[in-house]
Amino acid sequence: MSRFEVSQLILSSLLVGILLLAPGCATTSTRAGGDEGDPRGDAWALRLWKRKCVECHGLHAPSRLSDEGWRRVMDAMAIEARLDESEKAAILSYLQDHNES
Repeated sequence: MSRFEVSQLILSSLLVGILLLAPGCATTSTRAGGDEGDPRGDAWALRLWKRKCVECHGLHAPSRLSDEGWRRVMDAMAIEARLDESEKAAILSYLQDHNES
């Protein structure tokens, strides 16, 4: 593993740590399927993402992809992960709300 890969891994781990603490903070989503569309909110979406996506793909920082990039990933993987529309929307909203783009 190169120094660059190690530094990316460390940075990603730090970002993930921050994101794991973030659900405890009050957030307001302006995207469809976010906190306003689903009363279960961010904490539920994070748990769902970890259970349905991270098990196979590892934990990637939401900043890894743009809003459009996450939309394409979710469109491609929702069937494979057996997500219903509300689960897909919640995970996508979570990733887009936390990707800093």
